[in-house]
Amino acid sequence: MLYSRVFDSVIWGYTRLTGFIGSLSMKMGGMASHTGEGANPAVSSVMSNMVPVTSSGGSRCQLWHAERMTDLSTLRLSYTHGELRRADLNADPAQQFQSWLDAALRSGLREPYAMSLATADREGRPSVRTVLLRGIQDGGLTFFTNYESHKGHDLTDNPQAEVLFFWAEHERQVRAYGPVERLSSEDSAAYFHSRPRESQLAAHASDPQSAPVSNRAELETRLTALHERFAADQEVPCPEFWGGYRIQVQEWEFWQGRPNRMHDRFRYRRNDAGWHIDRLMP
Repeated sequence: MLYSRVFDSVIWGYTRLTGFIGSLSMKMGGMASHTGEGANPAVSSVMSNMVPVTSSGGSRCQLWHAERMTDLSTLRLSYTHGELRRADLNADPAQQFQSWLDAALRSGLREPYAMSLATADREGRPSVRTVLLRGIQDGGLTFFTNYESHKGHDLTDNPQAEVLFFWAEHERQVRAYGPVERLSSEDSAAYFHSRPRESQLAAHASDPQSAPVSNRAELETRLTALHERFAADQEVPCPEFWGGYRIQVQEWEFWQGRPNRMHDRFRYRRNDAGWHIDRLMP
């Protein structure tokens, strides 16, 4: 009985809302007829996508559901946040990247150190995923993962990668490409033990990473067993199958969105003298 009353209340509220939309559409249509203009496109779009839906449970009312059908080809922005000039660039691309990353952090952007990591297997089949940047050392970018994961196998067979940082709020992106090498086991262990204990245990539980698992319960059972295996005062060892990589960046690209797709793009390429900088066509 209670469920029936709640459902009827929801039906009543939804009916009032759709009635208001219909009334608004009629008013806008009337205004259009007086002004000689067509119907309001926003209202017309909503009303044209209304389809009848019969409520479950034999309700006395009939609902109308607005299907959202967005034409993605009509969506676009004009980038006006800033500009990037040759004179603005740091001679060291790692320093240039650090300045942009610092600006994103100061602005409170959510995880601006997240990067899309692209790898390819020995046949050249690409794959991409998001990982977290965990350091910038000697111009290289470091991240950590399971060596037996999909990306780990890719990097064993084809040790090169490209990463992309995209900061929509600043209308900026950075690409970085180069060969990849593993960090030392000491560096990997030092970072591993700086992580929250639950993350350390999860690294053990999720092995081999990217392998099929029958259900969530199996994963949770593994984690529970690890809690029992390692007492609260016992150090969780860094697994041999887990550690860090460093991308030794050979090429950087900095992109700043500009109006009318006339973007600013600059590429750094390493050479014997250091770094050569080119402005690229947008």
